[in-house]
Amino acid sequence: MGYMQVTATGRMVTDPELKEVSAGKHVAKMRAAFTNKGGQDGSSLFVDVEAWDDLAKNCVSTLKKGSPVVITGRLKEDSWENKDGEKRSKMKIVASDIGEQISPWADDKKDSNKPQEVEEELF
Repeated sequence: MGYMQVTATGRMVTDPELKEVSAGKHVAKMRAAFTNKGGQDGSSLFVDVEAWDDLAKNCVSTLKKGSPVVITGRLKEDSWENKDGEKRSKMKIVASDIGEQISPWADDKKDSNKPQEVEEELF
């Protein structure tokens, strides 16, 4: 079975939490928000994100709530039954790459719909 590769830019809404799941195997769990700025309503999608091993450790040491991020990974569906026996599911991103987003639109204090003016130094 194949998988769907995704790349999304957004903002961390939780600090990454690192857990050791077995000897030498680590996972970082976090949540990110992705906003459809091109859409009419500007609604946000909140998605759980998982990173493993070295990437997990790097996330914990470099990312925090509010960090602008670019996340690449695969979509994975988690399924379970609740206490009433109802089937539930949700999508998450299992990250292969995560980094801070560095762009002129990353600063909340400025109008995010307009490119920022950049002073150019002449050489």
